[in-house]
Amino acid sequence: MNLIWIERIRDRMQATGITQNDLARALGCTRGAVGHYLAGRRKPSLDQLEIMAKTLSVSPAWLQYDIGPMDVQESPGSYTVEPMVFPLSGDVITGPLDKPVDDEDGVSIPADCYALVVKGAELSPRMYEGDVLLISPKVVPTPGSHVYVRYRSGEAMVLTLVSQGEKEVVLEPLLTKQSRMVRQREDIESMHSVVAVVYRNN
Repeated sequence: MNLIWIERIRDRMQATGITQNDLARALGCTRGAVGHYLAGRRKPSLDQLEIMAKTLSVSPAWLQYDIGPMDVQESPGSYTVEPMVFPLSGDVITGPLDKPVDDEDGVSIPADCYALVVKGAELSPRMYEGDVLLISPKVVPTPGSHVYVRYRSGEAMVLTLVSQGEKEVVLEPLLTKQSRMVRQREDIESMHSVVAVVYRNN
């Protein structure tokens, strides 16, 4: 079996924030067994590879072979994103400009992004159900930016980063009527930057 799948699983885990515990729950095995798979000490079955591919929102074929596209599966609520650059052609007052823009004038979406679909009305009026959040695990969040926070307890939410220190992170819910909260860094599994929102005007 080609061991390219180990590297690709690790890359997808880092990109999506999925942990060995998450894979273990999906496979119905122990975290230790997943660790053996990722270390190359044991070989998962084809059925197990398919389950891991589905959990990581990629196709089994892309996971196992070093050729071909990713062919991401559209699993509910989670999508991956190709790197993109959108040219800036004007502003909201004057509209698009007739003259061509420079190549460096543009808004880029990093290649490492993944996307999550908003469910429910908890984030309105900032974001509505069906909107898609583009999230980057590599863009360093700064105070005032929106972040997708996943706690070690399994809870996850979109918040505004107020400040962060060595041991504590101050976060603010998108709804201003809710108060700020202070969280210990050790309680946070991952905190990724929301780099864009795609609004679905359905």
